[in-house]
Amino acid sequence: MENIRPIAMKHESEDQRTLRAAAVQFESAPRDKEANFRKIESFVEQAARQNVRLLVFPECCITGYWFIRNLSVDELRQLAEPIFDGPSSRRLIELARKSGMTIGAGLVEAGPVGEFYNSYVVATPDGRAQRHRKLHAFEHLSIRNGSEYTVFDLPDGFRVGVLICYDCNLIENVRLTALRGAEILIAPHQT
Repeated sequence: MENIRPIAMKHESEDQRTLRAAAVQFESAPRDKEANFRKIESFVEQAARQNVRLLVFPECCITGYWFIRNLSVDELRQLAEPIFDGPSSRRLIELARKSGMTIGAGLVEAGPVGEFYNSYVVATPDGRAQRHRKLHAFEHLSIRNGSEYTVFDLPDGFRVGVLICYDCNLIENVRLTALRGAEILIAPHQT
C-alpha cells in the first residue's frame, strides 16, 4: 500500500487558512464493497495521523469500476445502492464523523425510480453528505448522465466542486463549477 502524501492548500484571504488534502488511488476489488471499505478505512487511519482534512478516493472505488461495462442490468441492480440512505453512504458519513475529516468516494448509485448513476459521495465530519452524478457517463448503457453541478462549502470554510473523470475534459464544466464559487475541484478519476 502506498503512503499518503498530503498537500496543503492556502485560502486566499486575510487569515491565510490552510486545508491539508490528500488523494488516494487504489485498485478496487470488483463487486467487493467490504474489501474496498477495508482499504478506504486503512487510508483514512493513515491520513488522520497526518492531519489530513480532505481525503478523496477514485470514482466507483466502493463498487469497483472496470468490470461494470460487462454487467447485465440485473447484475448492475444488485451492485447499485441508494445514496444518503444506502449502507455505503451511511458508512462514509460515519467514517468522516469519527475521523474528523471530509471523505469523498465513488460508487454506482441506484436512483429513486430504478435508474443508475456513476456517483460520488462527499461526507463531512458534521454528518452531512453531498452527491455528484457524473455528467458524462459511459461506463454502461444503463448508467444515466447526471444533470447538476455540485458545489458546496466544507466545514473548514473552503468552497468545493465535484466533477468525475471525463466531466473535467470539457472545460465548460470546470468553468461553470468555478463560476458557482468552487475554490477547490474534487476530480476523482479511475486512471
